[in-house]
Amino acid sequence: MAETSNNGTMPPQGRAKKQKHDTSRDSAETTSFAWDIAEDKSIAERIALKETAVENAVAHVDQLTDLLEQHADDAGAPPPLKAALKSWIAEADETLQSHRNFQVLVGVVGQTGVGKTSLLNAMLGEYELLPSGHERAATAVCCKVAWNYDMEPGHECRAEVFFQDLSEIKLQILGTLQAIKSMVSIANDTSYLKEDERINDTAVAAAEAKHGMDKIRAVWNLDEADIRRSVLACGNEEKLADMAQTILQTNPSLINVLKTRQIELRGATGEDLAKQIKPYLDATTSVLGGSDIAMWPLICNVNVYIRSEILRHGICLVDLPGVGDAVESRVKVASDFHKKLEVTMIVAAIQRAADERTTLRLLNDSQEMRARLTAGTNQHAFGVVLTKMDDLDINSYVKRSRAAEHDHYVQKHMADMKAAQEKIASIIGSEKFIEKANKRLASQLKKLKRKLKTDAGTANGGATDKEIKGVKSTIESGEHQIGSLREDAKPFQGIVDNAMLHLRHWATVTRNTAVAERMQEGFVRRQRRTTVDGDLEEPEHVSTLAVHATSSQAFWRLRNGNDSNLSFPTERYTGVPQMIQWICKATAERREKHLDVTIQRLLQCMNSIDNWSKTCQSDLRINVDYKGLQEALKQEGKQLLADSAKELRELFAEITSVDPFENLATAKRKFRPRAKIIASRWHLKFPEDETSKVTLRWNSYLAVVKRKGGPYSPAANPDIEYDWIPKLYRPIILDMSASINHSVNTKIPALWDKRKANVKQALEAHFKKLTEVAQSFDATLSHHLDERKSDVVTNRKLIFSQITQRLDAFRQSVDVLGAAHAYIFGLLRKCFEYMETEITGQKSYLRRREYVEQFVGRRATDIFNGTVKAMSDDYKKKKKVLKSDLEQLADELVKRVSTGVFLFIDNLLGDCTTSDKLTVQSRVQDTLAAWRKDWQSPKVAEHMLLKDVRIPPELLEEDLKARKAAARKKKNDEDDSDDDDSSDESSDESSDDESDETAKVKTEGDTNNE
Repeated sequence: MAETSNNGTMPPQGRAKKQKHDTSRDSAETTSFAWDIAEDKSIAERIALKETAVENAVAHVDQLTDLLEQHADDAGAPPPLKAALKSWIAEADETLQSHRNFQVLVGVVGQTGVGKTSLLNAMLGEYELLPSGHERAATAVCCKVAWNYDMEPGHECRAEVFFQDLSEIKLQILGTLQAIKSMVSIANDTSYLKEDERINDTAVAAAEAKHGMDKIRAVWNLDEADIRRSVLACGNEEKLADMAQTILQTNPSLINVLKTRQIELRGATGEDLAKQIKPYLDATTSVLGGSDIAMWPLICNVNVYIRSEILRHGICLVDLPGVGDAVESRVKVASDFHKKLEVTMIVAAIQRAADERTTLRLLNDSQEMRARLTAGTNQHAFGVVLTKMDDLDINSYVKRSRAAEHDHYVQKHMADMKAAQEKIASIIGSEKFIEKANKRLASQLKKLKRKLKTDAGTANGGATDKEIKGVKSTIESGEHQIGSLREDAKPFQGIVDNAMLHLRHWATVTRNTAVAERMQEGFVRRQRRTTVDGDLEEPEHVSTLAVHATSSQAFWRLRNGNDSNLSFPTERYTGVPQMIQWICKATAERREKHLDVTIQRLLQCMNSIDNWSKTCQSDLRINVDYKGLQEALKQEGKQLLADSAKELRELFAEITSVDPFENLATAKRKFRPRAKIIASRWHLKFPEDETSKVTLRWNSYLAVVKRKGGPYSPAANPDIEYDWIPKLYRPIILDMSASINHSVNTKIPALWDKRKANVKQALEAHFKKLTEVAQSFDATLSHHLDERKSDVVTNRKLIFSQITQRLDAFRQSVDVLGAAHAYIFGLLRKCFEYMETEITGQKSYLRRREYVEQFVGRRATDIFNGTVKAMSDDYKKKKKVLKSDLEQLADELVKRVSTGVFLFIDNLLGDCTTSDKLTVQSRVQDTLAAWRKDWQSPKVAEHMLLKDVRIPPELLEEDLKARKAAARKKKNDEDDSDDDDSSDESSDESSDDESDETAKVKTEGDTNNE
């Protein structure tokens, strides 16, 4: 081919060279990395290696990005090279940003006072970072805690506080004012035929008014009596609304803060942040606009970012309230989080969890249905944490425990303790005998001393004195014997204390196991329970329930170094490390898939920049139509896009053919009688318990009607949540769960497994075509290109991992529960609106009950069809998103391949004579060499997944000895510190004395001189 000008058709003289790659450096494709050869290892070992690999790569990628940005901005660099380098930088940045944005949500739910916040703080390793929920202020706010990537000094701990909208706050104030006015209206209403109804209605209004006034008083410091008087003076709803607006604008400074919608808090330590965040999560007040105000009633949600080890690799802990809050923004935040949770931790005090009814109610209907839908994919989706496991009466538990009677470990320690107690009792008996004798001798000594006074100066005086000395000697001998006896008792007391420690640990572990087994049995039994129409619910996959016991109090006593309870000798015994490990295990599969994608993307970045930066030697010339080669390669890239897009389109077509909502005749037939029975129980407190006839309290019943059947938590007890609507669509979900589960979690992944071979073939065909194109320009080019065949493997693994990840995202996004709930709530809203406005007066309670039964009974078929259609529409909507994702992956694949090929060709044919380019390439290779070394021989720290953090079934003597030694050392250090303080005080006193003495001498000298 003829040499051409420097306009892009042909490389200039300086770049028209055949370049021989330097093989003195290990290349990415010929290197075995630790994470790549770990497939036969356990998932715990694989994750440890992969997490380390990503962490190692981040620093190297940042360094490479800085180098390449400088060269891409160089005015002398050719535009195509600039574009390729910027494309590499964008891909590297997006890879790291995607890794930082990755989050696996772990929801933490539980009633007030069960130790949920203390457990969260213990898992985070930050003492009182989140204020404990002793006050109800914090219970309604969603709080997410995630890893902090902000490396700026002073920003080590951050928080984002989101406020409610002003209009929403105004509606809450107005609701309170309306409740106050209703109390007066009810009191003066003469239409009540029964006083009980008046009392009940007054109670409803009073509860709402009190709940609202607590917030108004906390935020605006307004007097309740003044508010009531102003409310009574308002003649209509319009004036009440004006009054609500006036209250809202009482503090202009507060209005300005609320208009920002969010604020950010920063601190260098968790303790610094805890002080700042406290006023937004509990009833702590702060000064704003010259007034002390509490902010918690105005908060929507809070995001906290800290560097706690449990959060390091994408795990996010979300403290979730119920969905029965009156604040819509809070309900929406909580509901959105619930849909995205990978794992749900239900926290319960172990004393309450031992109760059968509490066990059955731990999972609400939505959580149980979600567990059923994910049973085939995540066996760790739900877990229960039993708190306060150290709250146990050991003696009574051991005495009434049947297990203790036949346990050799318990009987041995009880026998040892009994023998030692007998010895101690014998010693105490001897000690009391001597004490009694000494008491008599002391009385005798007093008499002798009185006699000595009388006998003084007589012949009897000497004898009395001698007798006194004898009695004293006997008393001293007795006291010495008592001291010896007490020393003799110490080893036996040690045996008793040691036995009690072992028995306490045994009782704690045994109680933990017994409660866990009972809860697990109840959970399985609930899944297989008989329906209201007599059918047995038999799920395809029976979910298991992980149950772990913890003591946050013992954990913090140990962590803060002030624990005197040796039955928890190390943090392992508190159950907190085991809980952290369970969370890591429960999220392991999802995190490994993310790590696979991230590592493959990083490897692709490594390979492509390695292609460009390898050292070359110009011993042969290559005369190539550079522009023509670029254009030919671009055309092949378009062909790859067409081929890969075709495969992914066909994959999507196959996915579209999967219909989880077919064969519904049996489910539809069963639904009508079930729906009628469920509707007949909507007014009951425990509608899921067929044996219970306890009705809702009157105020709760009215609140449910007012909320159109939606979720409700009483103001007086926010831990109780009534949510009847899920019970209506529960039979539909349970009947269809096997089909949905099989379709989404089995069929669709299987379709992709079959399609993998075609995608692999398309990539290999593309590479072969690239080689042929290169050979048509110059035979030696194809040889060099063939050296990069491993890039095909890297891109194949990456696209495979990405598609698997997208399919997982699709599976998680399918929200049949949300669709079903939204449809039925919308349908029943009309029913409850009619009841509230049209069915009033005498016997309205019974007439409303009958109306709901008739409404559901008449429309059972419509309810079933509408619910299925809503779920199907959501499924189709999420499939459209999947289609877009697959198309995007095809584009990204071509872009990566094209960038890699161009950088490789640029290294072969580009201008290698400029010193800047050679310098950058050399520094890039140095960075890549360090990166490869880190990936080949990583320094993997001890990983939580690989530690033995189980609570030992027996108290280990080595742990006890270590704990006792630590306690002795601490006591000695404190004694030494006290001695040092005493010495300093003595020295100060001595110095003061010397100073006083010196002053005295000086004064005397001055006097003498005078």
